[in-house]
Amino acid sequence: MKHGYRVAVVGLGAGLLMAAVPPNPNDQTKPTVVTQVRDANGLFVPASKAKLTNGTSGGVPFTLDIICNVADPDGGLQSASLTFASTTDVCIVNSAIFTGSFPLSGLPANDSRTYKKNAQGLVQESTFFFSTVKAVITCKVPGQQGIGTPKSLKATCQAKNWSNNAAVKSAQAVLTIDTN
Repeated sequence: MKHGYRVAVVGLGAGLLMAAVPPNPNDQTKPTVVTQVRDANGLFVPASKAKLTNGTSGGVPFTLDIICNVADPDGGLQSASLTFASTTDVCIVNSAIFTGSFPLSGLPANDSRTYKKNAQGLVQESTFFFSTVKAVITCKVPGQQGIGTPKSLKATCQAKNWSNNAAVKSAQAVLTIDTN
């Protein structure tokens, strides 16, 4: 069953008062990492794939809103990030399809945070990142005239905890955004 969430505090993630826990080097659980996208009803729903129509409507680019939620109540967060892949493996230029590795432009900025113990020896338990992807993302194929459109792009939401156990130290969720 999918759950939707209305977000009234979007963009305030870094300034919100979030729960803090003691860092736990013996934590045996991975951080929880969930990517969500805004659906047609304005709700944020968990997703591993999304569609972003490439182009504009009335001169305004189409957009896709993304939230990256991370948490580790058992041991606290050491770091967290929302990053966008800087290349795509398929670029379409003038209806011709090229495969390889092509640089992307027009991506949102990557965001990352590192957490340290506060005065009480506690660390952040959870946080979120918000980003809007605008349909102005392009790719360039060397030797080809014209600007291309990527077939897809990837956003990665990642978290690391304080565990000494490498098997549970980090977790990530990858959102594949189809742009064609």
